Amino acid sequence: EAYDLSSFAERHPGGYRYIRNTVNTDITALFEAHHIGTTAVRTLARYHDAAYSGMKGAEDSHRWPTNTRFTRLKRDIKAQFDLNDLKNPSVEYLALFYTTVVSHCSFLLVCFVCEEAWVAWA
Repeated sequence: EAYDLSSFAERHPGGYRYIRNTVNTDITALFEAHHIGTTAVRTLARYHDAAYSGMKGAEDSHRWPTNTRFTRLKRDIKAQFDLNDLKNPSVEYLALFYTTVVSHCSFLLVCFVCEEAWVAWA
Protein backbone atom coordinates (compact mmCIF):
# COMPACT_ATOMS: atom_id res chain seq x y z
CA GLU A 1 0.00 0.00 0.00
CA ALA A 2 1.11 3.58 -0.59
CA TYR A 3 0.52 6.83 1.26
CA ASP A 4 0.95 10.45 0.22
CA LEU A 5 2.30 12.11 3.37
CA SER A 6 3.51 15.31 1.72
CA SER A 7 0.89 17.43 3.50
CA PHE A 8 1.56 15.69 6.83
CA ALA A 9 5.38 15.70 6.80
CA GLU A 10 5.76 19.10 8.47
CA ARG A 11 3.42 18.05 11.31
CA HIS A 12 5.03 14.66 11.92
CA PRO A 13 5.93 14.48 15.64
CA GLY A 14 9.28 12.84 14.84
CA GLY A 15 10.21 15.50 12.30
CA TYR A 16 9.67 15.84 8.58
CA ARG A 17 13.05 14.33 7.64
CA TYR A 18 11.97 10.80 8.51
CA ILE A 19 9.13 11.02 6.03
CA ARG A 20 11.02 12.89 3.32
CA ASN A 21 14.02 10.52 3.46
CA THR A 22 11.85 7.46 2.86
CA VAL A 23 9.74 8.62 -0.09
CA ASN A 24 8.90 5.75 -2.47
CA THR A 25 10.31 3.09 -0.16
CA ASP A 26 8.80 0.27 1.85
CA ILE A 27 9.18 1.28 5.50
CA THR A 28 6.55 -1.03 6.95
CA ALA A 29 8.91 -2.55 9.53
CA LEU A 30 10.30 0.86 10.50
CA PHE A 31 6.78 2.29 10.88
CA GLU A 32 5.64 -0.62 13.02
CA ALA A 33 8.76 -0.41 15.20
CA HIS A 34 8.10 3.22 16.10
CA HIS A 35 4.30 3.31 16.29
CA ILE A 36 2.90 0.90 18.86
CA GLY A 37 -0.44 2.58 19.58
CA THR A 38 -3.32 3.09 17.18
CA THR A 39 -3.05 6.87 16.71
CA ALA A 40 -0.44 6.64 13.95
CA VAL A 41 -2.31 3.88 12.15
CA ARG A 42 -5.52 5.94 12.16
CA THR A 43 -3.61 9.02 10.97
CA LEU A 44 -1.90 7.04 8.21
CA ALA A 45 -5.24 5.75 6.90
CA ARG A 46 -6.24 9.34 6.03
CA TYR A 47 -3.33 9.59 3.59
CA HIS A 48 -3.82 6.33 1.70
CA ASP A 49 -3.04 6.76 -2.01
CA ALA A 50 -4.76 4.02 -4.02
CA ALA A 51 -3.66 5.55 -7.35
CA TYR A 52 0.09 5.31 -6.63
CA SER A 53 2.05 2.64 -8.48
CA GLY A 54 5.70 3.74 -8.52
CA MET A 55 7.48 1.85 -5.75
CA LYS A 56 11.27 1.75 -6.02
CA GLY A 57 12.90 -1.59 -6.67
CA ALA A 58 13.79 -3.88 -3.80
CA GLU A 59 17.47 -2.92 -4.05
CA ASP A 60 16.62 0.71 -3.23
CA SER A 61 14.10 0.04 -0.49
CA HIS A 62 14.75 0.13 3.21
CA ARG A 63 14.20 -3.43 4.30
CA TRP A 64 14.54 -4.94 7.75
CA PRO A 65 14.35 -8.62 8.58
CA THR A 66 11.20 -9.80 10.29
CA ASN A 67 11.80 -10.34 13.98
CA THR A 68 9.18 -12.60 15.54
CA ARG A 69 10.43 -11.86 19.06
CA PHE A 70 9.93 -8.13 18.48
CA THR A 71 6.52 -8.69 16.91
CA ARG A 72 5.43 -10.80 19.88
CA LEU A 73 6.77 -8.22 22.36
CA LYS A 74 4.94 -5.42 20.56
CA ARG A 75 1.70 -7.42 20.57
CA ASP A 76 2.07 -8.10 24.32
CA ILE A 77 2.72 -4.42 25.06
CA LYS A 78 -0.37 -3.41 23.08
CA ALA A 79 -2.46 -5.96 24.96
CA GLN A 80 -1.28 -4.83 28.39
CA PHE A 81 -1.21 -1.04 28.02
CA ASP A 82 -3.40 1.62 26.46
CA LEU A 83 -0.54 3.48 24.81
CA ASN A 84 -2.76 6.16 23.35
CA ASP A 85 -3.58 7.27 26.88
CA LEU A 86 0.07 8.23 27.44
CA LYS A 87 -0.61 11.52 25.69
CA ASN A 88 -3.13 12.53 28.37
CA PRO A 89 -1.36 13.91 31.45
CA SER A 90 -2.27 12.39 34.81
CA VAL A 91 -3.95 14.35 37.59
CA GLU A 92 -0.72 14.17 39.61
CA TYR A 93 1.31 15.58 36.73
CA LEU A 94 -1.14 18.46 36.19
CA ALA A 95 -1.16 19.27 39.93
CA LEU A 96 2.64 19.35 40.03
CA PHE A 97 2.85 21.40 36.83
CA TYR A 98 0.36 24.07 37.96
CA THR A 99 1.84 24.22 41.46
CA THR A 100 5.26 24.87 39.93
CA VAL A 101 3.91 27.55 37.61
CA VAL A 102 2.06 29.31 40.44
CA SER A 103 5.09 29.22 42.76
CA HIS A 104 7.38 30.64 40.07
CA CYS A 105 4.90 33.37 39.16
CA SER A 106 4.48 34.25 42.85
CA PHE A 107 8.23 34.52 43.31
CA LEU A 108 8.59 36.77 40.26
CA LEU A 109 5.76 38.97 41.51
CA VAL A 110 7.49 39.33 44.87
CA CYS A 111 10.74 40.20 43.06
CA PHE A 112 9.04 43.00 41.13
CA VAL A 113 7.35 44.40 44.24
CA CYS A 114 10.21 44.10 46.71
CA GLU A 115 13.76 45.05 45.74
CA GLU A 116 15.29 42.86 48.46
CA ALA A 117 13.89 39.79 46.77
CA TRP A 118 16.11 40.44 43.75
CA VAL A 119 19.13 40.05 46.05
CA ALA A 120 17.93 36.54 46.98
CA TRP A 121 17.49 35.78 43.29
CA ALA A 122 21.03 36.87 42.38
